[in-house]
Amino acid sequence: IGVRLVGSEMCIRDSNMPIQKRVPIIETKRLCLYEMDITDAEGVFQMNNEKLVMMFTGDKPFSSITKAQEFCETYCPYKATGIGRWTLRLKENNDYVDWCGLKKHPNGEVDLGFRLSQKYWGKSLAYEAASECINYGFNTLDVLQLTARVHPKNQKSIDLIQRLSFDYQKKSKFRGRSMAILWNQ
Repeated sequence: IGVRLVGSEMCIRDSNMPIQKRVPIIETKRLCLYEMDITDAEGVFQMNNEKLVMMFTGDKPFSSITKAQEFCETYCPYKATGIGRWTLRLKENNDYVDWCGLKKHPNGEVDLGFRLSQKYWGKSLAYEAASECINYGFNTLDVLQLTARVHPKNQKSIDLIQRLSFDYQKKSKFRGRSMAILWNQ
């Protein structure tokens, strides 16, 4: 069991639940989106150490599989905010693809984010997952506006976000890094 304090709420996650018993939050033609748990640690660790995947994120790779396990066990915005980044797994073989989902910030803003392991680039999986996350946000959660933050040199992500009908809003700083802020209404 993983425990993490989020704001004033304690999150307790049971990491012993096997992947086959998890219920998808969202299903697409090729993907199942789940709440992240300990069974995702190996995939999270491997992806977080792919230099091209991490190039524009500002995040540091996990130093060990144990750190990735700790992250997966304690990642729990689902209970605190009702949303979070969801694990992506292929329906056909349950392979870990990475994550996509919505994140609610303390100021109330909800953003769309995604990250895919390099071997899944160019297969429209990010578009497929992100489209359904947007639909879920607007139609299930009644979110009024979504934003997306993209590094200004990450042209492929900018292209994808614009394909998802986000419009450029402004340049801004996020965690000390320059970002293009795009929004969708």
